[in-house]
Amino acid sequence: MDANGFLGFYRVGMIFFAAMLILDIALFGVSPIAGAWPVCFAYYYMQYQSAKKYVKAVTKEEKND
Repeated sequence: MDANGFLGFYRVGMIFFAAMLILDIALFGVSPIAGAWPVCFAYYYMQYQSAKKYVKAVTKEEKND
């Protein structure tokens, strides 16, 4: 798996949680679960940033070898 596939998991997750927030608000108004979607999105965003740093470090290390 290349770096784009590895990072793609987090991108898809962020898109999913953003879409769920929009659908939740559009279909149900502000429901009790509506507060969970931004939290999940933020978690995936933090993990995405961490994974980007990891991919960058590994790529840099591979170039040094």
